[in-house]
This record gives sequence, C-alpha cells and structure tokens, in this order.
Amino acid sequence: MTVNQNISLDSDPVLLEIFWNRLSSLVTEQAVNIIRTSFSPLVREAGDIATALFDRKGRMLAHGQTGTPGHLIPMTRTVLEFLAEFPIDTLKPGDVFITNDPWKTTGHFFDITVASPIFDGGTLIGFAASTAHHADIGGTGFGASANDVFEEGLFIPVCKMYDAGVRNDTLFRLIRANVREPDAVVGDLDAQNAANEAAGRAMRELIHEYAIHDLDAVVEEIFLRSERAARQALREVPNGSYTSVLNLDGYDEPIKVVLTLHIRDEEIEADFTGTSPQIRKGINVCENYTFGYVAFALRCAIGREIPHNFGSLSTFKLNAAPGLIVSCTFPAPVAARHLVGQMIPGLVLQTLAQAWPDKVMADGAGSVWGVTLNGQTREGRPYAAVALIAGGIGARSAKDGLSTMQYPTGTRCVPVEVLELEAPFVYYGKELLTDSGGAGRFRGGLGQRVTLEVVPEGSSCVVNLVCDKTRIGPQGLFDGLPGQIGRTLGRDGVPVHPKQRFVVEDSQYLVLETPGGGGYGDPRQRDRAAVRRDLALGYISEQAAREIYGLVD
Repeated sequence: MTVNQNISLDSDPVLLEIFWNRLSSLVTEQAVNIIRTSFSPLVREAGDIATALFDRKGRMLAHGQTGTPGHLIPMTRTVLEFLAEFPIDTLKPGDVFITNDPWKTTGHFFDITVASPIFDGGTLIGFAASTAHHADIGGTGFGASANDVFEEGLFIPVCKMYDAGVRNDTLFRLIRANVREPDAVVGDLDAQNAANEAAGRAMRELIHEYAIHDLDAVVEEIFLRSERAARQALREVPNGSYTSVLNLDGYDEPIKVVLTLHIRDEEIEADFTGTSPQIRKGINVCENYTFGYVAFALRCAIGREIPHNFGSLSTFKLNAAPGLIVSCTFPAPVAARHLVGQMIPGLVLQTLAQAWPDKVMADGAGSVWGVTLNGQTREGRPYAAVALIAGGIGARSAKDGLSTMQYPTGTRCVPVEVLELEAPFVYYGKELLTDSGGAGRFRGGLGQRVTLEVVPEGSSCVVNLVCDKTRIGPQGLFDGLPGQIGRTLGRDGVPVHPKQRFVVEDSQYLVLETPGGGGYGDPRQRDRAAVRRDLALGYISEQAAREIYGLVD
C-alpha cells in the first residue's frame, strides 16, 4: 500500500505522527533483532545495547525503545565521527563502519559501535547504527585497576568493517586474536551488522510506502518539532543557577563531582566546574558519556515523552573542562567509567530538585555493581563473564523507590542459571536488605545481599569487583534519610576493596550488599498503613518502624 502522494508529511501533523511511530517501531525492532541473534549474555539476557537511525548528515533521528542511555545519547556523535573520517561523497552501498574509541563513542572499549549507510537507488538517505557491550575486549578485563587505557584492551579506531560489501578479514582476525571470547564477540558484531542491514531495508520500504520524495524536508520537520517541544517544556522550569555536590568512593581516595545547572529560559547548561580531576585508575569518564547521562536525567524530569534526537538534544549544553574525572583526556583509563558516569543522573535530579521539587526523585545506588571473571575452563577455553547486581532507586515525591533495579541503564540482571553455566559462579543466596531503603514519607528502594563463590574450574581466574557508594550512602531529599551504604565482604565478614582485582586459585567467597535508595520527605509523615505493610514484608525492622517512623501500635 502506498500513502496518497498528495499528502505531505512535513505539513500534515497527523500523517507525520503516524510516520514517526512507524519509524520508532522500526528502530525498536532493530534492537530486538540484535538481542535475538546475539551470542553473549550481556546482550542476549541483559539487553546492554542501543539502536538508532540517523539522517544522511549523520544527525540522530530516532532511537529504539530498549537500550541504555549511556550508549544511545553518546552515539549521536559517533556517526559524525565516522563521517569526519569517511566523507559522504566517498561512501558506497555495503560499507559498514566500526569503532570502540571511548572518546568517539560510548566511553570504554567494551562498547563497540557499528554503523551502516542506507542507500536508496544509489542515493544516501541515512544511517542505521547500534552499540553493544561485548563479552570481552582483552586487556585486564572489565575492572577499575588499569593505570592507562593501553592496559584495558583492544582499541579499534574508526575504520571499515565492510568495504562495499567486502568483509575486512584482517580486522576480524585481529579482534579474534585479542579477546577471550572470540566467537561471542564476532557473533555479536555480526548480529549488529545484520540488524543494521534489516533496519536499512525497513527504512527504504517505509519511504516508498509513504511516497516520500523529499526526505530531508520530513527530517527537518521532525527535528523542528522535537526542538520546539523541548524548549516549551523547559519554559516551565524556573530560571536560575543551582549547585549540588556528589561525593563518591573514588579508587583509593574519595572524589567529588560538582554540578551547577544554569537554567536560562529554553536551555539548560550543566557545568561541572569544581569537579575532581581524572585519576590513574579506570573510573574516569569521557565527556560524551557524561553528556549522555546529563541529557537522560534532564529528559526524565522535563518533557519525558519527548524523544532524544538532534532537535531535542540541542537544548542541553555541557561545560566540563578537559581533564576532569567526568571529561577525561587520552590516555586515561576508562573501563569502569560507569562507576562515576551512572551516578550523574542522581546528581542532576538532586540539583534540579532545588528548582522543581515535585518532578524529581532522591538519589539511588546509581551505577550497577559488577563481579567480572577472566580465566580458562578445564578444557583450556578462555572465558570472560560479568555478574550485574542492582541496588535501590531513590524515592519520588509521591511513590516509594523501586528495589534492586538497574537504573539508570535500563538493563536487566543476567539470570543466575546462565551465569553458573557460563562461568565458575556458585550462588548461595539473593535477598532484599531490611532497612536499606532510606526512610522518608516515601521510602527509598531496597538494596540486596548477594552471596556467591567463585570456584575456578581449571587454572586460576582473575576477579574484578566494580562497586561504589560504600562510604557515603545515596542521599535523601526534603528530610528523607540516606539509603544504606554498600558493603563488599569476604569470608567471615572481612572487608574487600570494592574495586579490587585479584587472582583466585582455589575459591573466593563474596558477600555483596548493594546500596539502598534515598528517602523523600519526613519519615514521620509516612502513611501508617504503609509503615505496617513494610514491617510485615520485612522491608523495615521493628526498631526502624518505632524510632524512625514513629509507629506506636
């Protein structure tokens, strides 16, 4: 079926909305295709990916409804980086581009971006792109212990994965020779490429169905409407400059992230002046990843129904001088950049609370915790595995925080059964932590206690812990109390460094207690029925019910 050619999408709002929904559905299907055809649990089970369509100038047009903000929004710059290396007039059907450059894509080597130009009858009409967190990239593994980026694995500069349909076999041999899980990594790259190709076909079919003769005009109309909606939403936020400070564990020494939001009519500038400098451990964050989580958090609170694209993102600005821990420079190590980067949404909302208290939530655990393994099986096969462990989300102005949720990534925990099959994990228990959610009129989400053991099958294995907020818990808002701090313990309750890298010869017993979310409002104003329910479910103790919430019966 072909839509009436007398109707113009750029002038008919109803038809444009229908086209837009079809476009969004197309990109979501692109993400689903990657998940269905992927090899590694991080993609197949956790969904640690993002997909997007771009116009022929490399500007992001639409994105999938599944995927992580830390992949999606930084990718808005990646296609432009591809075009800087390979100008538009040199592109050919069948070209496919690839990179994992942390400063040009999503912040560490594990995230590989693949992009394909879309041609229709020999004319370039756009790009399909995807980013996925891969099982392994060589080096010291997924941890924070590296002293520079050279220790962290294989650096893939902007290059061609396919040239006019011809596979770059040298590149694939190089990748296979440098990673512990070559079949999974190459399989996931093939999944990304196939999904991009399918998205390109679907894009061409959609254009033909709607008989679009001037795609540029339609694209510009989408950008214009997105930007207009974003600016209108920003007008509701009071002007001013608002500052907050977030204190984090750092590696050996604490760090601070200072954020000032300058709200000026229809724009917001996120200013990180005063933030700690980058360090020689792998928790530094590239500026593109920082921008991704700033924009995500602002959009959660302001005009949350507005999509991320070139038009809407133009209303957000970032000021972060090179060399800060949130805007590190090459060759700073960045493998565990999420330990700082994924804390940024909580800081953004904490700061925005000064201007718009009813539209935000308290701080939460922030970055997802991880236990990563590298080793060999009895048969001598190298493996790499990651166990993701979530904490609690902060309470909102009218609702409790969610317990053990992977926010802000939107990823999922890999099932225990899959982890035990893939690597020498033995799980003994997962349970919610009583009293871990910050008390408040609305309670923060609970953290969890995970008890497990690493029992190498063959030779020894290397374990990396990637955990934070073990010194200061997530902060509450408006008299809400902080969430409980996290703890990383060994056998007999002996503390273990939350970012330790160590070799396990026989076994390593671990107890990991993730932080709870901060509370919102005075705990003594909490509904009495809600307090009793929390007590009955074991979410709070009798002591907390009595002494913090003031329950007397």
